[in-house]
Amino acid sequence: MTGSSKFTDAPNLTQGPEGEWRRILLEFKTHGRQEPDPTHRVSLLESAQKEVVSIGPTDTVEEAFTLMLNHDYSQLSVLDGHNVRGIFSWRSHGKQVAKGRECKIVSQCIEPAAIIDLTDSIFEAFAMVARNEYVLVRDDHQHISGIVTSFDISELFAKLDTARLCTESNRVTQDLWHMQHSQ
Repeated sequence: MTGSSKFTDAPNLTQGPEGEWRRILLEFKTHGRQEPDPTHRVSLLESAQKEVVSIGPTDTVEEAFTLMLNHDYSQLSVLDGHNVRGIFSWRSHGKQVAKGRECKIVSQCIEPAAIIDLTDSIFEAFAMVARNEYVLVRDDHQHISGIVTSFDISELFAKLDTARLCTESNRVTQDLWHMQHSQ
């Protein structure tokens, strides 16, 4: 191979409605190597590198609820500077209240955070989201760079499915055209 990939040399690879599907499936990071990395990384997910709305451990539960309602979120990362203290969620708050424990300050009702690195496999992120409903994403500097939620995974698969259906529809249309014009 002379430095180019059969994927990038393909004509119209990212053109048309199937372009998003192909971009997601074929976008590889080289990480400084000549050969493409065949692993689909967490970094391919847009939300993995999108600023995270967070709250501090000493903030009030009311402040956390306000942020969650304003952004339509189910959870917030609890950060002390760049340090992850945990996750505050409707569930973590409900567990503490159900146990009769005081839960007025965020730190009183947080759970350990699920965290993955940008360079980890996207499939590992899928599994963690299935277990936790979210996973925080950590960059190369060990700072939180994003959060992937079950909503993000659903949105990704909806895009992939739409693109796949468009690709299949285009293929069927081309087959029909060829059948009509070859007779």
